[in-house]
Amino acid sequence: MKQPKYVIEIYVIVFFIMSIVFLSLGTLGYFNLLKPTAHSIIQESATIGAVFLGIGIFFGVITMILKIMVSRKKMREQEMMQRGRVIAATVENVVKMKNILYGKNPGKKSPYRVYYSYMHNEMEFYQKSNLFWEKPPYKIGDEIAIWVDEDGYSLLKT
Repeated sequence: MKQPKYVIEIYVIVFFIMSIVFLSLGTLGYFNLLKPTAHSIIQESATIGAVFLGIGIFFGVITMILKIMVSRKKMREQEMMQRGRVIAATVENVVKMKNILYGKNPGKKSPYRVYYSYMHNEMEFYQKSNLFWEKPPYKIGDEIAIWVDEDGYSLLKT
C-alpha cells in the first residue's frame, strides 16, 4: 500500500471506509436484512436503511471533496516545481507525528514532518513539510533547499 504524502489523504481513506460501511448497512437495512433492536428509535428496517444510506452518501461526498483537494494540491506542487524558484530555508524542528499510525501490523509507522522558516519578499515565513515516512536527514539549524512561488507558498520535496 502506498504511503500517503499528505495528512488529508489519510482522511480520504477514513471517510471512504466509513462511507462503504454505512452504505453496506443501509443496503442491508433497506432490504430488511438488518433488523433494528427493540430499544431503537427507528423501528422499521427500511427507514433505518434509508438513514444509513444517507449517512453513507454524505461520507462519500466528503471523500470526493477531499480527493479533489488532494489532486489540486498535487497539481499546485507540480506547477511549483516547474515555475517556482529554489531558495534556502532553515530547519526549525523535525517532529515524529506519533498520533498517526499507518500500515498493517507489525509494520505500522508514524511519519515525520519538517518545520522550516525562510525569507521571501522581505517577510519571514514558517511552514511545515509534507509527510516523510523515513526519518529525514535534517537537524535543527540545517540549511535546506525549498521551492517558493510568487505568493510565498513553499514546498520541501519529500
